[in-house]
Amino acid sequence: MATMSLEISQAQLNIASSPIKAELSAGYNKTWGEFTANNLTKSLDSEDFSPISLNANFNIVPYGPTYEQVVKASWNLEQAQNNLRDARNKQIIDLTKSFSNALIAKEQVSLSKARLVYSQLKLEQIQILYQSGTSNQAQLEQVKIALQQSENDLESKKRNYQQSLLSLSLSTGQEITAITGGLAEAVTYKLNINEQINQRTDIQTALIALQRAQLEASTRLRDNLPYGTFSLGYNHASDIDNFNLAASYNTKSFQPSLNASYDPDFKPPAAVSDQVSNSYTLGLKLVIPLDSALPDALYLSELAIKQAEMQIEQAIELAKFDIANKLNNLRASEVNLELSLAILEQSKNNLDITTKRFNAGIVSELDLNQSQNNLLESNINLQIAKNQVLLAKMQIASSLSINLLEVIK
Repeated sequence: MATMSLEISQAQLNIASSPIKAELSAGYNKTWGEFTANNLTKSLDSEDFSPISLNANFNIVPYGPTYEQVVKASWNLEQAQNNLRDARNKQIIDLTKSFSNALIAKEQVSLSKARLVYSQLKLEQIQILYQSGTSNQAQLEQVKIALQQSENDLESKKRNYQQSLLSLSLSTGQEITAITGGLAEAVTYKLNINEQINQRTDIQTALIALQRAQLEASTRLRDNLPYGTFSLGYNHASDIDNFNLAASYNTKSFQPSLNASYDPDFKPPAAVSDQVSNSYTLGLKLVIPLDSALPDALYLSELAIKQAEMQIEQAIELAKFDIANKLNNLRASEVNLELSLAILEQSKNNLDITTKRFNAGIVSELDLNQSQNNLLESNINLQIAKNQVLLAKMQIASSLSINLLEVIK
């Protein structure tokens, strides 16, 4: 939709900024009939060619109603470009979220499988203890329930993985049955909020609204000022044809116009054979509008400009608040990432210790399996934390209307 809106805005700008608008006209008329009076009948049959006429208006003066249409069309195009940029950024963020969720869901399936293996080992151990009389029925049933929960959890994680693949397929527009690899990384980009904030779509929209209000005020004033028309004309006529050329310009439309016409069957009354005439015309016209509502109209324009200025200030404050929240979210994500890294290192150390104790026969395979699962879970939590940092950086870049394709690699 955003791409289509951009194409429409571009076409509208092309139409509005056309330097010449012209039309060519010609016609033919035929009349037939008769007139009767006092036993006298007269034919009314006649035929006539309408003059061949070319009218052209030139959109070459950067002022006036036609030029204002070009300016408004350019603003519409700018807004469409901003909306397309935002739509693409949102699509990239949504796609990143979907891919991130699918990656995590895939890893959680692996973790659930590992936990199921642990529950199976636990059941084998408790059965041996039960048979030796060192464990009771209640403990055995409790482990069986834990095993059933592990199996249910695995099936749930598999469904989540399939749902995440479906969501990713919807985001990309193509069927995805499996994923590999990892997320992109955010490159370092220059952050200058005071300058970049003005590129946000909401700020640009408010700025354009102010420009529109100023333009409307200028238009109201211009339409109530005196304006004049200047015209030049040339006419060449004979007893069989007529040629007319005229040019005019007025200070209300600010569009020079040109008209050329040729009448091939011109028949002036009381024409003399082989007669020829050439004439030139100069015209000046002054119009003074008299509108008692002009002061109210100008006051309305002043209020509209003040309102637009206030909306800009409000948009800037809201934008700063939005960016501040996203920066806080990034800092919180980075703190969580540091914590996840520390927990991962602790899990690695615990696994090293447990492995050595297992090799020495001090702990069981069950304890080793538990340490391995803890490391796997720490890795998943670390990946989640990294994904949150990446998404937070992308959100900040998007909120400053930075092209996300330039932010990730």
